[in-house]
Amino acid sequence: MKVIAVSTLAPQADNAKIEAHYVAEAEAAWRLMMEGFIREAYFRDDNRGVVFVVEAESVEQVRRRFADFPYVAHGLLTFEYIPVGPFRAFDDLVHARSAPRP
Repeated sequence: MKVIAVSTLAPQADNAKIEAHYVAEAEAAWRLMMEGFIREAYFRDDNRGVVFVVEAESVEQVRRRFADFPYVAHGLLTFEYIPVGPFRAFDDLVHARSAPRP
């Protein structure tokens, strides 16, 4: 299952608190990338935070694994978890166009 994880910094996440855990946070994310759990990583352009594309068994698995991130554990960051699947509208379009025409 593919899950998009979109982070939001908590209001109390000031620069000093972020910097205190920055290296540990980066190392935690790197480990999950090296495992193949996190497949893609992006910085948000609209806000401070990140977006991860994750390959997991469930949204709950992502939630459990991300709970170990220092920013999450210290209440500095939250995630929204969005499960996604294949875009099936193309299949409908292709089948509709390949149907015999009267």
